[in-house]
Amino acid sequence: MPVSMFNRTIQDRCFAVFLSAVLMIPTGGGLWLYYTIDHSGDSKDLLSRLLLHVGMGIVTAAFLCGVLGVVWAVSLPAWIDRVIRFVVDHFVKALAIFLCVILAMFAFTWFGLYQ
Repeated sequence: MPVSMFNRTIQDRCFAVFLSAVLMIPTGGGLWLYYTIDHSGDSKDLLSRLLLHVGMGIVTAAFLCGVLGVVWAVSLPAWIDRVIRFVVDHFVKALAIFLCVILAMFAFTWFGLYQ
């Protein structure tokens, strides 16, 4: 049976809460600033608005990862531990499949547009 990189010891839980707090403080502050500042005087340029929304989407995803880290640290059910172990064990296979899908998409686009 493979060794899991996550287990349910109190040290791992405290470390996960610490890392989650370190992640949540700046991202939460950024989200708070974004949603409390008046954006009516911002640039109307499409590219700058698009980059702002994409950037805030990334910040929101990072904040949610921090929240999920706290949830993991507080109560990690045994089934989540098994799922995490499975995902870690099959990560390289998933990356290879993802790469094949991307290459197939590029090939489809290439032959569809240029041939």
